[in-house]
Amino acid sequence: MAICCFPNCAYLSETSRMIAIYKRLFAKREKVIIATHGGTYEFVLKEERIPFEYVAPIMSNERSQEFVAANRGERGLQGFYKIDELREHVQSEIDFFKENNISLVLTGFTLSNAVSTRAAKIPLAVTHLGSWVPPIFERKMGVPGPPVSEKPFIRLIPESWLINFYNWMMPRAKFFTKPFNVIAKELHIKPFRGILDVFMGDLTLVTDVPEILGIPKDELEHWTPKNLEFYSRTPQLKYVGAIYAKLFGDVPKDVKAFLHTVKPKVYVALTSSRPDYVSAVYSTNN
Repeated sequence: MAICCFPNCAYLSETSRMIAIYKRLFAKREKVIIATHGGTYEFVLKEERIPFEYVAPIMSNERSQEFVAANRGERGLQGFYKIDELREHVQSEIDFFKENNISLVLTGFTLSNAVSTRAAKIPLAVTHLGSWVPPIFERKMGVPGPPVSEKPFIRLIPESWLINFYNWMMPRAKFFTKPFNVIAKELHIKPFRGILDVFMGDLTLVTDVPEILGIPKDELEHWTPKNLEFYSRTPQLKYVGAIYAKLFGDVPKDVKAFLHTVKPKVYVALTSSRPDYVSAVYSTNN
């Protein structure tokens, strides 16, 4: 039996998390392998000299960019996968899991794993949600970001109304779920109740800490849904803190110099953000 780390190499963040977890599991002498459909950042696995297996179909750099754009809401209702593409991903993954005697899959946003693990009756753990988990919405702590918040008509809505609606909507939202449920029906497995149900695993690793997120450890890790109909399984949450990666590149000299001053320091991570947002933050002087 083996653990399979399955990064979505369209993302550096998801690739680096899987590398960090793989190294930790390997150091603990667990039987662990990495599998991927490839993508923009698969070269990092090669640079780290970590053995990995390709699972067809292989994602090109262009396809990787489309996937990330879908995650940012820039592809409208096109979603993450077309039905035929998802079917191919899922069947290849099922075959791979069986051939390699996989007992647990840990993914970094390879969303096809949500279907293939359920069909193969293998537990799925995910790291990609960060703090975007149901208790956030139940506490009305979620805040809509761009591109939704940038639309002119959205700006006319009072902020309190918008936040209340956003937190009400997210557990109920079904956008992008059609391909997943078409394949689920073909495989005679439970359908997904919404997009959040697709994103979550049997175990969701929350890469945050109670002191920052604001939800006590016991409350988050013993959370049960207020609305069971939103989830096709009983999800479990667990705080694991930040998952750091030591990857390519050096810290710039001016950053190193700043870190050694007594000035207040704030680290801002703009994950999966558009280049213009990153540039705007980088160019801010105050």
